[in-house]
This record gives sequence, C-alpha cells and structure tokens, in this order.
Amino acid sequence: MKKQRLLTTLFLFGYILFPKFTNAQEQEVYDPCTYKLDMTAAYLTVNQNADPEIIDEISKAAAECMKIQSITTEYINGILLLIKNPDKESQKKGFELIKSAAEHDYLYATSLLGDLYKNGTGVSLNFDEALFWYKKAVELGDEKAAFKIGYLYLKGLGSVQQDYFKAVKWFEQSKYPMAKHWLAICYREGYGVQKNAEKAIDILKKNRINNSKTLLTQFQEEIISEQTNSNQIDTDSFVQVYTENQQINNISSTNQHFYISDITNEYKGSLVVYDWSGKHIVQSAPIRLDLKYDTYDDTLDYKLIINEETIQGEGLVYDTSASFENFNIQMNRKYLDQSSNDKIDLSIFSIDFKKKSIEGLNVIVGTLEAHVNNWNEPSAPIKIILHPFSDNPNLSDEALLALGSQSNSFIKLYPNPFVNDLLIQYELEENATVSAAIQGVSNNIHKNITTSSIQQKGKRLYTLDGRKLPSGLYVVSVMVNGINHNKLIVKK
Repeated sequence: MKKQRLLTTLFLFGYILFPKFTNAQEQEVYDPCTYKLDMTAAYLTVNQNADPEIIDEISKAAAECMKIQSITTEYINGILLLIKNPDKESQKKGFELIKSAAEHDYLYATSLLGDLYKNGTGVSLNFDEALFWYKKAVELGDEKAAFKIGYLYLKGLGSVQQDYFKAVKWFEQSKYPMAKHWLAICYREGYGVQKNAEKAIDILKKNRINNSKTLLTQFQEEIISEQTNSNQIDTDSFVQVYTENQQINNISSTNQHFYISDITNEYKGSLVVYDWSGKHIVQSAPIRLDLKYDTYDDTLDYKLIINEETIQGEGLVYDTSASFENFNIQMNRKYLDQSSNDKIDLSIFSIDFKKKSIEGLNVIVGTLEAHVNNWNEPSAPIKIILHPFSDNPNLSDEALLALGSQSNSFIKLYPNPFVNDLLIQYELEENATVSAAIQGVSNNIHKNITTSSIQQKGKRLYTLDGRKLPSGLYVVSVMVNGINHNKLIVKK
C-alpha cells in the first residue's frame, strides 16, 4: 500500500522527473534543469512533511541538476538539510543556506526563514527577525506570509505584543484562505473591528475551504439562537459571555498576604477562559476543586470536577505556585472548523495562586499556564476563581474581568514547556534595580539571566539557551527593587 502511494505520488509529480519537451526548439525556450529545480523547490516548500521515500525520490531525480550553483539549488540543499537531518549542525547549516537565498530575495526562502526564526530552528528564537522576513515575503508577493504576521499579532505569540488591530490589518491584506477565515472570526467577535456578524458570514461564504464551511454553519446557528434565546444562559456547560467594551466601576481588588497552605480546602467557583487580549470573557464553566497540601514534601493533591468529569493528581509546590504532570483537561472548542473535532486538549503545567478581595468577598485566583496540544501553542488566558465551598458569592462579569486582568504574571515565558531556547520577558513601570536568574526546583542548577543593575522603564527581553539544562522543573526569578517575582517553567 505504501509503495503504491509512493508510485502514485511520483506519477503526479512526473513533470519533475521527466520534463516533456517535444522538440529542440522547446528545449531552447526553457532549460529542463531550471524546470526541474523550480518544481522541486515548490514541492519541498509545500510538502516538508511528506513521506521520506518520496523526498528521497524527488531529490534523486533532481540530483544532476543540483550540481548547478544557483539560488534555487542553495535553497533546495538548505530545505533538504532541515527535513532529513535533525542534528544541530545540519539544522544550522540548513538555516544558513535558507538565509543566503532569502537575502537574494528568493520568495520561498523569505517566508521559510521567518518560520525558522519563529521556531528557533537552526538559530535562536527571534520574533523580531521572524516578522522582518515575513514582511519581506509579503513584499515579494507571498499571501500566506501576511496571514502568519496577522496570526502572531492575533494571539501575541512569543515576544510579539498582542494586537487585534494589527492582526486585522494583515488578515485583510492577504488573500490566503486561512487569513480570511480568521478575519471572519474577528468580525464576528469584534476583535480589532466593529462587530459585524453579517460581514463575518459573507466572508465565510466566499471562502471555499472546509474550515470556513464548518464555521459558517456554526455562526449561522449561533446568530439564530441569539435572536430567539437572547435571555437564556446555560450554566451547566461552557457558556459564552460577551463583555465587549463594558466599564468596570466601583470595583477594588487588593492582594493579601498569602501562603500556599492557605488554599488547602474544598472550593467551588468558575474556570474562566478569556480572549487573547485578556479583556473579554469568552467561556466559563462551574468547577469544584479539592486541595490537600503536604507540608513535609511540598506536594499538593488535587481533585478537579468540571463538566461532570473528575481529574485528580499531584502537584509540586513552589512559593505560591504549583506545577503538575499529566494534568490534562478537555474543553469545548469556541470556533468549530472541523465537525469531527469539537474539543480542545489542554495540558496544564502550573497554577499561580493569589488571594484577592473584591466586591467585599475573599476569593482565590489561580492563573493557569496551559498548552493547547491540538496545535502546539500556548492557550488563551485561563483563570480559576475559587471560594470556600461553604460560601456562595455571586460575582459579576465585571468582577471576573477585573480579577483576570489584575492577576496576570509579571513574567512572560515562551515556550512552556521549552526544549532549546526560552524567551524571558517582563515590563518595568519605572526605572529599577533588577536581577534575574533561572533555578532548578529539583536540582541545584542556577544560571544568571542578568546580574543586578539599574534598568530603564520599559520592556526587557532575554533569550536563554537551555539546550544543556537537564529536563525538569525550573523557576525563573526576577528581583525588582528587592521584590521577587517568580514563574515556573518546564524543561523537556
């Protein structure tokens, strides 16, 4: 079966192996090697995850032509190194070849170079460079590159500052189908534009891809439901709570002195999912959480009940945070683009707890560090808002928004978990004396990120090479004017 699939693919791409020239005049018009190399480059660009046997066959077919020195052969050699050789030296050499081709304005190379910087393949993670090369690709006519830029701004990935307005600008500039798909979502939700359900529907109708066809059905059903059941809210499952442009008035929130042992109790409350800006509530679900803290070995046993599902396990405590292994939950997908897959699989690596007082009530806010396994990226902001089981507070949507926005971590880490490079970012509200380090929780490794010095107001970004760090749990600490900020991170 595999061999048959290989032969079929080779037949479909037979023009790479056997260019069809009927007479000498046609051969003079178009050089067969140029044709082979162009088609090989195009195929490898689109099919980097193709069957290795197919990649080998195509490589062999173009082998003679690969002896010609050109930007195209440089690009092909680079991409083959990236595909076929996962070792560090080959990846670095592949990156250099791709970079050289990109610097000569070779279209395929410019966008791919952006991907390499974004993923840290053959080079250190660098989102500024990724954006630079994506923009260069757009200038050269790459529609997909504009989508990639918009997607980074939409979700604020890596060190890119989340910005819906910029996301919409790049989506509107692109004819790439997934750019239009996400543009429809922006209009449906009012992300960076005035909310316009009719325009969202119109965009999806014109976007002839299966993702958009499925999402179109969902949006049409939602609009009908909103028109007929606008006052009904289902509190037994995830619900959508639109809080666009709401003003938060007469709400105060103050931190209280807090120890992790304070949370040992049975709680109930809500798991709240915010949009990527953290300014709107997208989904909410009732939860029950039973926590038992062991002071001897600093472990935290948990039992979470959500949507009638019970999840339990153990976490390791550090300061006001707890890290977890195999803490996985499923949530309903907000945007359905595959009718057969309506769930998001989340891995929760850590929760940072803070005690808050709001609307006269004492609550605990847990900020989740979670990863979406479906598409291998950080989740949108998620919080758990907890109160003792015996209490029965009725927190407003404005209060939930305030608790979410006031409980964000000072330190932003990307990616989590990390394998090679780790981006460490924070923002100073004023000039301050700052030092930063990473420390192993279960080992004695200590590595300075920056030694104590006076830093100016504004954002700071560091790239940590973590290749030699052993796997395990680490804490990144940033000391600002004597006040310590911590965040847990997993090294795989």
